[in-house]
Amino acid sequence: MGQHDRRRRLAGTVLVALLASGCGASPPGGNEQEQGGGPQTSAPAVPIVTPTPTDPPTTEPTTGPTAPVDDPRTQKASNRKRYHRLSGQSYRFENSYRGLDYAAAHGYLWIDIDTNYCFDDTRTRAIPIATHWRNVDTEGFDPGGRYPPGTRWSDLTISQVRELRTADKRPYELVKMVDMVRYAARVGMEGIEWEVKAGAAFEKVETYRAVLQVARKLGITIEVKTLYALGGAKASLRRLRAAKLAGATTMLIVTRKQPRILLSPDHETFIDYVRGKWGRA
Repeated sequence: MGQHDRRRRLAGTVLVALLASGCGASPPGGNEQEQGGGPQTSAPAVPIVTPTPTDPPTTEPTTGPTAPVDDPRTQKASNRKRYHRLSGQSYRFENSYRGLDYAAAHGYLWIDIDTNYCFDDTRTRAIPIATHWRNVDTEGFDPGGRYPPGTRWSDLTISQVRELRTADKRPYELVKMVDMVRYAARVGMEGIEWEVKAGAAFEKVETYRAVLQVARKLGITIEVKTLYALGGAKASLRRLRAAKLAGATTMLIVTRKQPRILLSPDHETFIDYVRGKWGRA
């Protein structure tokens, strides 16, 4: 926690400027494996550009050799022991109270939780919910076919979501992310790698605030992470920018199948960690 505080203080003045200027899924790619690694220079790199609300043309970072940085903002992500679904386990198990019970019982202090979102009953506020896929029919939560194929969680309200159950002998139901945080504290977890999927609501600061507030109150460490280029490269950066402005520690995930990316100094103001192949422009 002390390291995170120091890093937030270093970025404080930059974040104020960002606030003044503002900061945007489908199953393919959503289950890519993550990998560790720090800055590298051996492979061709793909520069990424800083997003803005309307995505006007921007200047891409340089693609030359990476330079040493005296006080780097972004660092290699921890390869801490964390619970992520094991062979034979479903995503709906991992992203449930049962998954948290399993993690705690097997000595894990951290867990990976995937989220999409629905809306409140007025459709004015996004509510993060613990589920891996964005479509309602992907994980068996609508066995009766109440909603047409391709319906997304973001098409539903929280009241509609609460009515859905899987057809398992012990049915699963969707859990709000804020309630997953509360339960994680109850079973003795220390932290959550909160993975946010694609969607415009995850590009807004207010979507993160309630979850982060509860986590701070309960002493649960949250790291908001997202897959690079899920929903588009700029959209993935907008998600992390919004999470950072909400006060979160952030992580960009570069999968094994993706080329090394280069971060500009601006990216490093809102990306705290990278898990995967990366370097500095």
